[in-house]
Amino acid sequence: MSDPIPLLLSYMGGQLKATKDEANGLLLFGENGSEGKFRLTKRTRMVSDRGAGTPYTLNALWTLAAHRDEKYANYLRATDKANRVAFKDFTDLVKYFKGLTETIPQLSMLPLDTMDVDEPEDFAPTTEAPTALDVPLVLTPEEEMAKEALFTRLQNGEFSSPIPESSFRTKSNEIVDSVRALEQPLYTTSSVLSSGANFSQILRYLVSFKKQQAADQRSNQKKLVKEAHARSKATGGSRYDFSSKEVWRNAGVGDVSDLGISLGDNKGKAKPGASKRPRSKSSSSGPPTKKSRSSSSRPRGPPIIIVPTISLVTSFNIKDLLVNSMYVASKEAKEKSRKAGRPTDSHVYIMNPATKEQFEVKTNGKILRPSEWERVIGVIAQGQEWQFKGWKWALPADIFGKVNGFYFHFEDEAVPTNVRDWNVQKIQISKAGRHKDKAASLIFWGTIEKALRTDPEKWDQYRRSNA
Repeated sequence: MSDPIPLLLSYMGGQLKATKDEANGLLLFGENGSEGKFRLTKRTRMVSDRGAGTPYTLNALWTLAAHRDEKYANYLRATDKANRVAFKDFTDLVKYFKGLTETIPQLSMLPLDTMDVDEPEDFAPTTEAPTALDVPLVLTPEEEMAKEALFTRLQNGEFSSPIPESSFRTKSNEIVDSVRALEQPLYTTSSVLSSGANFSQILRYLVSFKKQQAADQRSNQKKLVKEAHARSKATGGSRYDFSSKEVWRNAGVGDVSDLGISLGDNKGKAKPGASKRPRSKSSSSGPPTKKSRSSSSRPRGPPIIIVPTISLVTSFNIKDLLVNSMYVASKEAKEKSRKAGRPTDSHVYIMNPATKEQFEVKTNGKILRPSEWERVIGVIAQGQEWQFKGWKWALPADIFGKVNGFYFHFEDEAVPTNVRDWNVQKIQISKAGRHKDKAASLIFWGTIEKALRTDPEKWDQYRRSNA
């Protein structure tokens, strides 16, 4: 019998014994090959790619028989590429050899001579290992082209000694292998169809840029503080009186001298006569005009600052930061007031240490009367929009478009995304550097003073009522 497929079926059904002779490269069916002897490299009528590829060798089918009860993943790890059946053929071949089906697409019905599988049934084992010439050659299109080119050169006499055609297979493979070794794939099907762009790299660059930008900003601030300390030490001043003009100017307030504040020997006290503002004509003696009557009919009282109940700056510690220039945690300040027997209510008054003007601090914007809303000069934001629920203006854009907004945060913490879009002054608080609290206080009062100067006629009446 020259076809090993039926014998292999009998072996896998347990009806026939089969052994593998590794030394001679043979597969023996029956006792010592009594039923048949075949080379392991023999091509069979089982064709790969569901009948559209090349014939499988007997060794590939024998290896499949040894792993027929395993999953393909385990079979893949236990076999080498030369003696392995493809994934698309694995299930069909296992079913066929187990006797679960009589026909499969891989089983070719062509005569054995056309499959190039004819061999004697019995032959004497050879001690020589099979050579490359014993295996029928299947050339790829590239190898066929190389073969034609080589024969053309032989016919043209380009070689001194002709190469026998029988040895062409070895020479052809050497030529093709040498050419392929010099080739480098530029594109593949996957690389052409995919964009290949990695946009996550852009996000990493952006985060790195933001971190570097923040580091540069902190470095510049430290440099300005050191320079201010050096100038203050050279003039004999206190380190807490450093560079007030620069702090206000960087905050967008302008020149501090416009506020009537003297720095240096006067320790931030107002210049004599600075708080006296020129009287308007409507305030002169004589019967009040229509304009003066309208102004005098407005309710009187100090400007109002609204603070949240939960924030870095609340009604309990606002005086420590903005008046004493020393930040204290809100919870600590509240406990300190309770132990000292002072009232811990949320309605307090603070005074601008430079101008000695008084400001009223309130926490609940819901209960403010319309007349009190006219006196609101600033709002300290907590960072959440629900803080403004029930207010005269419910949207942050409306609130901070009409009054000054402030947002206090620790210098090592990022500002929330929604707060970045609000028209508020972002003021940093240091967790450990209490000498920096003076700068935060100056930025706050500088912004308030600038707002007071934008409408002097309105705010002067509150100043007079508070005098």
